[in-house]
Order: sequence, then C-alpha cells, then structure tokens
Amino acid sequence: MTSKYYFNWPLLWLLFVLGISGQLSLLPVLNTLLSAVAAPLPLPQWSLILLSILQTTMILLCALILGNWCSVRVNLGAPLFAAWLAQKPIRWRDVQAPLLMAGLVAILSSVLLLCLQQVAIPRLPADFFANSSKLDLPLYSRLLYGGLTEELLVRWGAMSFLLWLFYRIFCRGNLTPSRTYIWLSIVLSALLFGLGHLPAALMLTTSANSFLFIYLLLGNGIFGVAAGWLFWRYGLEAAMLAHMLIHLMLYMAN
Repeated sequence: MTSKYYFNWPLLWLLFVLGISGQLSLLPVLNTLLSAVAAPLPLPQWSLILLSILQTTMILLCALILGNWCSVRVNLGAPLFAAWLAQKPIRWRDVQAPLLMAGLVAILSSVLLLCLQQVAIPRLPADFFANSSKLDLPLYSRLLYGGLTEELLVRWGAMSFLLWLFYRIFCRGNLTPSRTYIWLSIVLSALLFGLGHLPAALMLTTSANSFLFIYLLLGNGIFGVAAGWLFWRYGLEAAMLAHMLIHLMLYMAN
C-alpha cells in the first residue's frame, strides 16, 4: 500500500550534506573564538570543538527530519532538489521565477539592512563592533552557513513544523493551511532566526543595551520574513539563494 505522503530519504541526505558543509565552514572561526577566551577552558580545545560539531550536527539532523516530514504535509518543499534527485527534467521556466525573486528579495533586503546599519551604529555598544571585526566570518562561511545551514534550520525545520502545527490544530477541515497561519509561521520563524543570533552577539559586548536586541531582531527579522515568503512561494532553493546573495552584497558593501 502506498501512502499519500512519503519520507524522501534522498532529499534528506542531500540536505544533510549541504547543512554539514555550512557547519564545517565555521571550524576556523570556532578555533579562533576558543583561543581568545581568557578564562581556563573546562576541556581541551579539540574536544570542545568536537563536542560543538556533534551537538550542531544532531540539531541539524532533527531539523531536517522534522522538515522532511512536515513540509510535504503543508505544501512546502524543495522542488528543484527533489526534481534533480528524481532525475526529472528541470526546465528554464522552472528556475526563472525562483532566480528572479531571490535576486529581487536580496537586493531590497540588502538596501534595508544597510540603512538600518547606518541608523544603528551610533546607538550600539562600541565594543560590539570592535569585537565583531576581530571575529569577522570569512565570505565562504557566510555563504555556506548562512545560505545553507541557517535556512535548513529555520525555514526547512522550524517554519515547516510551525505551519504543520497550526494546520493540525486550526485547519483540519481544510485541504491546505490558510494564509493567516502561513504568515504566522513565517513571522514566528523569522523571530526565532533573530533570537538565534543573540547568544553570539552577547559574547561580543560587555555592555548590551536594548537597541542591540532591537537591531538584531529587526535586522534578522527583515530578511527572515522575506526568506519565509520565498520558501512558501518558490521553494527552499529560492530562500537559500537569496540568503547567499544578501551575504555577498553586504560583504561587498562593507
């Protein structure tokens, strides 16, 4: 008997490889961060790095399994990856709209984020920018971790789960989730995206103020909402591409 929904194992492993590549790109930065810690480390540095990799790998795997199971039930997906794995032809018209919209979202979001940055700089703790420059992520880490791993954690995992949860609780009589709950899942996952940046930001300053929290939540939330919309309308690949393009544009602008 064939179920209406099936678990796409090839897609899971493809996304796992993409997510792991982003995590591994952070290893040089993690090594630098641990070397800069003034207090004695509770364990040897290599073991802390290994534990960090294991922890983040388990979180990634949970997000991927959750996303694979939930997304297909609420009409979310990664259509281009799925077509490629199924050896189906991918036509230009299948790629054109995701490429165009990802580029437009990246340009608009980059402009908004640069404007926000100019407003925020005088109001943020001075040591935040000084320490940020010391631990500045290389471009390849921004592209791989931001564009791949973060999208898998936040959009594929969190947003898919939230939308499935709302659908199960509030929309059981409908064939598809309503737009209200789609947008609610987009906004909530964007807030989670912003909150996820707080721990690292707090490590970079000893004088955190309320504007730092607003800056992080608003800055990450702007793109988080845009990426969620792309995921909903054009698939995971469009959100990943837009995230990569934003990091590339901001890197060039700064």
